[in-house]
Amino acid sequence: RERPNRVRPSHLKPVKVIFEDREGNEYEMNDFHPPELEPDFLIPKHLEPGQMVPIRWREDLNPIDGPDGETFVIGFPKELNEEFKKYIENNGMMDIAHRLLYRDEPIEPHEQRIYTLDDGEKWTAMVQGEWKNDMIWLDPGDESAFESLLGVLRRGGFDKVLEQVGNAFDLNGLMVQGVGAIFLSENRKTDNMHVDIPGSRGSFYNIIVPVHIPAGEVALFKLADAGDDYNGKLRMDPDVGVVLGGQSRHGTGECNYKENEEFRLSFAVYVADIDDENIDLIASDSTSLWPTEGDTFWFEAQKGRLWTRDGTHSLKNDKGRMPMNVQDKSPRCGNMDKSLCMTDLKGMRLDCPKTCEVYLEDDVYYAKYFPDSIHRAPSACMEDSNHPTCPSSDKTATA
Repeated sequence: RERPNRVRPSHLKPVKVIFEDREGNEYEMNDFHPPELEPDFLIPKHLEPGQMVPIRWREDLNPIDGPDGETFVIGFPKELNEEFKKYIENNGMMDIAHRLLYRDEPIEPHEQRIYTLDDGEKWTAMVQGEWKNDMIWLDPGDESAFESLLGVLRRGGFDKVLEQVGNAFDLNGLMVQGVGAIFLSENRKTDNMHVDIPGSRGSFYNIIVPVHIPAGEVALFKLADAGDDYNGKLRMDPDVGVVLGGQSRHGTGECNYKENEEFRLSFAVYVADIDDENIDLIASDSTSLWPTEGDTFWFEAQKGRLWTRDGTHSLKNDKGRMPMNVQDKSPRCGNMDKSLCMTDLKGMRLDCPKTCEVYLEDDVYYAKYFPDSIHRAPSACMEDSNHPTCPSSDKTATA
C-alpha cells in the first residue's frame, strides 16, 4: 500500500565543508576558486596585501612539497601592479620586448645584449637557450637600473611582501638580489620544470609578479612536488604573487599569443637571506649579466638591507647599501674606449666595473640616492676599514 507521507531516507550532500590548518585558520570550499578556473590547486579568491597561504593540491588538500614546502601565493598591494605599469610605460620596455620577439634578429643562446631604454637606464637581454620557447629575460644592466627598480617596489608597497616572507620563513634579514622582466609569446609544451638554486632552501626566494597578460587570454604557471614528474597548472593573477623557494619546482605554462603579436610579462623579484655560509652559493647565480656572477662584495653590501627581523631595516625606510669602494681590475680601464662597455660584455665590462659604472662609486651612489645616509662614503670606509665591504689588504671590491 502506498503511504505518501512516510519518511523516506535520503543520502547526505555537503552544503558547507570547513577546513582548518594547524594555525587555526578556517577555510570553506567557497573561499577558493572553483575547479573550472583552478582544476589542480586550491587558490583563495581573495588575499589581503601581504597575506600568504601555501598552494595546496585540490586532489588531496596537501601543500606542494608537504608541510615543509616553500611554494605559496601572496596578496599584492594594488599599488604594486600600478607602479610596474607606469615604469614600463615610461621607459619603453614593452617596445623593446616587441622588437625582440617579432622584429629583430633572435637572440642566440649564450648571447647577451645591452639596451638603453627611454629613461636612460641600461638593461641586458638574453634567452635561456635550452628551453623550447621564445622566452626573453631582461635584467638591470647596472646598479643604477637596479636602484630604479627598488624605487618601483618601494612605491608599490612591496615592504608588506618582504615582511611576510621574512616572518613566514623565520629569516634574519632580506636583500633584493635582482628584479628581472620575463617576456613570453609562445610555449607549446612545458618542458622546463626546474628549481632556481639547488641547495638554497631557507635562504633564497623568487616572487613572481604578473604585470601584463594579453586581453582575453590567460597566463599559466606550472608547479610540482619535488621528485615528481606530474605538474599542475595555476592561472596567474596580477593581484596575486607566487612565492617560490630556491628548490620549489616550477615551469612555464603553455601559451600562444602570436596571432596578435602579443606577449605576457612577469617580473621575478629575487630575495635572499645572506650569511657567511650561503653567500658564495647565492652569488654564483649566472642567470643574469648583473650583478656579476661571484661578486660577493656586492651581496655583503646588500645584506639585510630591506628587511630585518628586529625591524631596524625595511624597504620603506631604506638607507641604501653599505660602501663598496669599487675598483677596476685593470689599470688600462681609464684609457679604454667607454663604448666597449656596451659591446665587450665579457671583456672590458667585466674588467672595468668602475669605469663602466656597473657598480657606482660610493660618493656618486649616496649623492644620487641617499644623501643623508649614515653609510655615506668616503668617510664610512675610512672610519671602519674592517667592514667586509670596504677594501683591505686581502680583500678588494673588484668585479
